[in-house]
Amino acid sequence: MKTERGKGARSNGAMAAPSIGPILRERREAMGVTLAEAEVATRIRQKYLSALESDEWDLVPGEVVGRGFLRNYATYLGLEPTEMIDRRRSIADESLAAVLADTSAGSALPPERSVDYRPKDVALRDETEELEAPRRINLVPFMLLLGVAAVATLVWWSVTQFSDEISGGFRAVQEQVVAWQQPAPTPEPIATSATDALPGNLVAPTATAGAPEGAAAAPVEQATVEAQPTAIPTPVVEATPADSGVTILALLPTPTPQPEIPTPVPAPATPATASTAANLRGAPNLDSEVVGGAAEGETLTITGQSADGAWYQLQTGAWIFAQLVNNPPADVPVVATP
Repeated sequence: MKTERGKGARSNGAMAAPSIGPILRERREAMGVTLAEAEVATRIRQKYLSALESDEWDLVPGEVVGRGFLRNYATYLGLEPTEMIDRRRSIADESLAAVLADTSAGSALPPERSVDYRPKDVALRDETEELEAPRRINLVPFMLLLGVAAVATLVWWSVTQFSDEISGGFRAVQEQVVAWQQPAPTPEPIATSATDALPGNLVAPTATAGAPEGAAAAPVEQATVEAQPTAIPTPVVEATPADSGVTILALLPTPTPQPEIPTPVPAPATPATASTAANLRGAPNLDSEVVGGAAEGETLTITGQSADGAWYQLQTGAWIFAQLVNNPPADVPVVATP
């Protein structure tokens, strides 16, 4: 009878405990905040916030995590987090006691045993004479000697293994120094003609009648002119045609025309849209009046942003939370907030 009475008292206490969900929902609706805005502000998913408001704690990942969500959500709504945690503790503890009443956790504890915990007197004596502290061996000198011996061994092995290469390197350096000290021989001039300097497929130009003195004159043919009593005939000099050959211009490469590169056309910018259903407010804060709403996927015309970048101003003058906007423009000017 006593056990049944205790169970009934616990059940009545659990039923009389105040509920938490309606308090949270009424406070959020009084603030005019949607679950989407609360999710962005508290960084708690909407399904967990909805579970807290409907007292469905079986949808929350654990009692400890759920109490953490409750503390953060109550702080965001301006409620006393300690009071809300106490309400949840009173509900959870009563329900847990009712569940564990018929298990071993609800059974009575074993009888206490009388144990004498008073300290006992123990004879103490000085054992410093019997036990000697161990002496520490200083290994630093031995490590230094070992390192010096290792370096000396490495140097000796390098000299014995690479003695030929080292001596050859010194000998090459000495020969190079001697070669630098000797005077360089004067090169003999090589007599070349203008015709020999040209390639075999090119022909040197021939001298004409107007060439300067000292230049080799090309063979000419003298024309026969009848004698005139009044004037001395002037000999006509004809230039001998040069041998046929390849001209220099024929050897120059022909420039290849470069193809025209088309000018890239920028892709059209993606318009800004609402990521979810959101409230439009008269000022960039959650305490301002709701002046409208935006549906999910609705195209938004953004004309400015707040100084902290957390709110965007639309063409209608209303403000929307920046994290609820997809594809916002990059060059949004900062406007004065009311």
